[in-house]
Amino acid sequence: MIRKLLYTLLPFLVPFVLYGFYVIATWRARKRDAMFDDAPWYWLFVSGLLLCIFGLLYLWYSGQGV
Repeated sequence: MIRKLLYTLLPFLVPFVLYGFYVIATWRARKRDAMFDDAPWYWLFVSGLLLCIFGLLYLWYSGQGV
């Protein structure tokens, strides 16, 4: 059960985590107040959803099932 949850949730969260690392890495160049105000939330959501779908399709195609 945990494996199935990780296979669907982890690919969805990868873009958000990578963006968080990017924000932390460029923290000195940004204002402290507006770190997440101009975040590309739409593109993060879409890329996470696509990674989740491709992961599920891979599991289905490889025969491991979900």
